[in-house]
Amino acid sequence: MSFHLSTLKELIIEDFVIVTSKKEIDANGTAKPLFLKQNEKFLLLNPENHNWTEVECAESDMCIHHAMDKLKNASFLLVQEQGNLLGYVTCFELFQSIFRSYRELRAFYDTVMDTTDASVTAIDMDENICIWTEGAEKIFSLKKEEVIGKNIQNFFDKDKLVILNALKEGKRLLYKQHQARSD
Repeated sequence: MSFHLSTLKELIIEDFVIVTSKKEIDANGTAKPLFLKQNEKFLLLNPENHNWTEVECAESDMCIHHAMDKLKNASFLLVQEQGNLLGYVTCFELFQSIFRSYRELRAFYDTVMDTTDASVTAIDMDENICIWTEGAEKIFSLKKEEVIGKNIQNFFDKDKLVILNALKEGKRLLYKQHQARSD
């Protein structure tokens, strides 16, 4: 199973109007977002104060994390493909897409952690245990509820915790085991 964030093309809203002159606006009379094309730029009409704001454009295959950079100070991003305007994306659509991907990944992750027989332990930057599998419960005779959120040094001697060095050095650990405290 592979996970990915949507491309802009998958999130496009096509319900909009483009005018090429301000004279066309009164004749249009629409509640749809109204964009004005001036030379190579696009402007968005704010219906409340009738001010025009320049709108960023992006290619349809742009990754969402790059689109987010373009949306730092805007609520719309126009999406084009080879110079043709396809539609627009709002911050809300981006947020929904990211949240949907997060939920999928979270469900996948939880399933893997809940069904693995291996002993898996992970700690956060504050050395608090955030992952403790059934395999770890069996090896160390400590229930998940007893250890999650607590400092790993409450259960293991610091000098016997290779996981701390891995955290500090950013290295991955495989086939290493903690040594429980003598008490």
